[in-house]
Amino acid sequence: MASRLEGGGRRRRAGSIVVMRDGETWRLPTKTLADKEQSFEEIYWWLRGLGEETQRQAIRRLAEVHHIDLSAQCRAMIMSWDELRTTAADPLVHIGAHTKDHFAVAKLPETEAMEQMVGSADRIAQEVGKRPVHFAYPYGDPGSAGPRDFALAKNAGFKTAVTTRKGMLFPGHKDHLTALPRVSLNGDYQSLTYTALYLSGAPFALWNGFQQVNAA
Repeated sequence: MASRLEGGGRRRRAGSIVVMRDGETWRLPTKTLADKEQSFEEIYWWLRGLGEETQRQAIRRLAEVHHIDLSAQCRAMIMSWDELRTTAADPLVHIGAHTKDHFAVAKLPETEAMEQMVGSADRIAQEVGKRPVHFAYPYGDPGSAGPRDFALAKNAGFKTAVTTRKGMLFPGHKDHLTALPRVSLNGDYQSLTYTALYLSGAPFALWNGFQQVNAA
């Protein structure tokens, strides 16, 4: 997380990060790792609250101010189509769809949300020779994907779609195959201890108030 705020040498020595928010200068501390993590969280959730196009504009402005080459980062970190074709050739691998632009589909008009889903599947089919039948909603929380979007994913032809609503699979999910729960093993939770705890289902039972299906 810290590296996302640091960037190059000059930025590593900076004691703060500057963001233009609603026409005003927002200066957040980055002197310590704790500062960086807290500042990242504040910036992240501010960005998440913006409209999708406005959010992208704000990210590009932030990158420009701090001399971050977003295109170079994408080239370095994102798989190429050749790499995806090689991976997709493995019989144990299925490439799923995830929208074209990583927009929170719940924030989009219905036609645009559908175009994001279908367009993603179309491009993957064109590039790897096999159309995805599974879908993952960007972000996946209730504010990013809801009942309308679950219906859109079904109408788009996906057999299943996963949210990031935490939970285990139950028989009742057979009626909600485009609203499946998903557990993200990211950040501070990448350990076998957490994995074993998750697989027990106990944290999710408490989290969901012992409700098995959350598709509202």
